[in-house]
Amino acid sequence: MSGEPFATGLATGLASYGRHPFIEFGGTWHSGDEVTEYRDRLAAVLSDAGVAADDPVGIVVRNRLQHAAVILGLGATGRPVVMIYGFQSDRAIATDLEALRLAAVGAERHDAHE
Repeated sequence: MSGEPFATGLATGLASYGRHPFIEFGGTWHSGDEVTEYRDRLAAVLSDAGVAADDPVGIVVRNRLQHAAVILGLGATGRPVVMIYGFQSDRAIATDLEALRLAAVGAERHDAHE
C-alpha cells in the first residue's frame, strides 16, 4: 500500500475518467466529469451555506445517479458523509437526522415533508 490517503486516491481515480464512462444508472453511462460536476456544485452549495469542509454531512440515500455521485464526490474530498437509509419510514428518517445533528443533509423534496 502506498500510504496515500483514500480520499486522494479516489479523487485521482475519478479525475482520470474525465469524459469517459464512469458509472451506469438506468442503462445510461455517466462520465467522471459528470460526477465531478455534481461534487463541485454540492461543494459550492455547502460552502455558500457556511458548512465547513470537515463538517459531516448526511444524505438520505436513494438509488439515483446524483446520490452515488455525491457520495463518491464527497468521499474524494475527504469530507465525512453519513448515509441515511431512504427506504425507512419518514419518522425513522427524522429520528436519524435529529440524533446525528449533521451540519447539512441532502435529500429529495419528498424526504423533507415531515
